[in-house]
Amino acid sequence: MSTKPLVIIHGWSDSAESFRRLARFFTEAGGRDVSTISLADWLSLNDEVSYADLGHAMQRAWRQKRLPTTPRSVDIVLHSTGALVVREWLTAFHGPDDNPVDHILMLAPANYGSPLAHKGRAFYGRILKGWRSGFQTGERLLHGLELGSSYTYELALKDVLSRKYWYGANRIKVTVLVGNKGYGGVRAAANEDGSDGTVRISTANLDTKLLTVDYSRGRDQPRWNLMTPVNAHRTAFAILDGDNHGTIVMNDDGTPKNGRARDLFLRAVDVRSQDFNAWCDELDALRRSVQAQASPRRGDEHHVYHNAVIRVFDDVGNPVPDYFVEFYESDSDTSAVGRFFHKDAIRTVHRPGADANYRSFYIDTTLLTSRIDKDQLDQLEIAVGAEPHVEGDDGNAVNVGYDRRSASYVMTPGEVRALFAANETLLVNLVIERKMQNVFRLVAP
Repeated sequence: MSTKPLVIIHGWSDSAESFRRLARFFTEAGGRDVSTISLADWLSLNDEVSYADLGHAMQRAWRQKRLPTTPRSVDIVLHSTGALVVREWLTAFHGPDDNPVDHILMLAPANYGSPLAHKGRAFYGRILKGWRSGFQTGERLLHGLELGSSYTYELALKDVLSRKYWYGANRIKVTVLVGNKGYGGVRAAANEDGSDGTVRISTANLDTKLLTVDYSRGRDQPRWNLMTPVNAHRTAFAILDGDNHGTIVMNDDGTPKNGRARDLFLRAVDVRSQDFNAWCDELDALRRSVQAQASPRRGDEHHVYHNAVIRVFDDVGNPVPDYFVEFYESDSDTSAVGRFFHKDAIRTVHRPGADANYRSFYIDTTLLTSRIDKDQLDQLEIAVGAEPHVEGDDGNAVNVGYDRRSASYVMTPGEVRALFAANETLLVNLVIERKMQNVFRLVAP
């Protein structure tokens, strides 16, 4: 059993008492010397407070508490929004090799945001903290916490999808645990299928792929590239059946609600490098056993979902805010696959308020894979059209804009299944051609 110090990151949406119980658990059951850093101490209603500010605040707190700074000398347990702050701190002040962290146990982390964030400060604070909570957080933090935000997208490019390996058996060993049950009572207003009441299961998971499709080099064949974390860059992930965003931390009696959680908590911060891949495999089997309960014959609350975050730029680097991503099987607008994907498979689409060229697509993987299993999907094509459309040349008009529909990127059923995997995130970077007509005219002297 490890004797390294353990730091608990107390998020701003968390009950102080639940984290005191969590600290006692690791002290008594794990024999750990536990320190606590409270994010709630740093926040205000100041709308200018950013995640970069919180990363700096965490660095100051780390120094003030005289926590270890040598590589792999400390473990971290965090909850919810604490994941974004710790990842911000790591990438801002450390490198993959010289940071002090050995293990991170993430409990219901908001790695790719929360559906509550865009509903406003009042709703978020009421659901998470209660009427007299004094809940305070600024607009920039809520924007970063929105589904599909540029902040969580770019943060993933810094660590999860970086060519420098941050996480894995020989780096920081990360374990992500999340529940699958919503709240009761008035808090049920926050519940959403495929979530724990606050974060979606798919947005908690750090397993991420990055698909780039460049439509700007000719209409017939877009160029594409898929980046996936290699085996050395793995993170462990499991679903705790029956837990919600709050109960995943600790019960009133100081024990985890889920019967397996006590063992999982302790092992997550103690697993050795040589055993980490086996640990990932074990938790993946646990995750799949929970996912196996999903069936298209059961209600939507029993389905599993996927988080796809799409952003669109043109080939000169401008963000494209007004666009439509089209999923279909042929050039026909009456394609059955197109109707199915847009009407049934896509559960919701969210456009974050501060990032107009980003979209978060919530996809029902249970329905999608069922259609593939029944051989009702031969291929899936993706095209994008954007405003303003380039119109015909009248000899005088200055026309700058985009095609009504790009060439299509075509995927086989196997590629569809792999890209839109259950309870995972796909980041998509689409590049379209910026067309110019009559922007200027050369006149002979």
